Order: sequence, then structure tokens, then C-alpha cells
Amino acid sequence: MTFVEFNGIILSIRSYKMSLNLQEGDLDITEGPCIPLQLRIILKRNKGCKDMYDIFIQNDSQPTSVRKWNDILNLDDNFNWNYCFHLPFRSTYDTHLRFFQYRINHRILGTNSFLLKLD
Repeated sequence: MTFVEFNGIILSIRSYKMSLNLQEGDLDITEGPCIPLQLRIILKRNKGCKDMYDIFIQNDSQPTSVRKWNDILNLDDNFNWNYCFHLPFRSTYDTHLRFFQYRINHRILGTNSFLLKLD
């Protein structure tokens, strides 16, 4: 499905909703046909996509780099990783040093021990 087709579907659903003169909160799944969750989210508000955005940013999983650093350094699960990830941006204005620290934190930098494991 292309973006134009998707946008056409969304606009047709919203125009149908406007023709029914529904107010926010009028859609109830206990009456009438069962409305799928995706459609309920689209019909929830007249304009905007905050509800869809909120669904996309819900991510409770831990990054791979954090799990690997916890295994290597034997850290607790309650270690403050946000502090570690924000520290380079608070400590220096040098972009090269920030980028270097970012690569270390996210285990992107190819160290000798890592390169030996690839061999």
C-alpha cells in the first residue's frame, strides 16, 4: 500500500466520521459492530496523530548495548544508564569527543577484544 492510498483511506474514514456528526468519546464498542483497535485510534480525535505517535514510542525493551555492558561489568538492573548516556553531552562541547563517547556507550567502536571475537 502506498502513502497516497493510506492517506486516502484515513481521509475517507475521517470524512465518514464527520458525516455522522460524532463527538469525541461517542464511539463505544459495546454498541453496534466491534471497531478494531487501529480504527478506534484513528477515529479518537478529529485532527492530529498524537495517539498513533504514543503507540509508536512505547518501547520498554532494554537496548542491546545496555544488556552487554551489564553482563561485562556485572552491574545491577537499577543502574542509572540515562546518566551515562547524557554525561558526554553535559561534560564537553567537543563534537568529536561526544561522538567517540557515544560509540563507546553503544558498543559501536571496534575495540581489539571485539575484533578478535569476529575472527
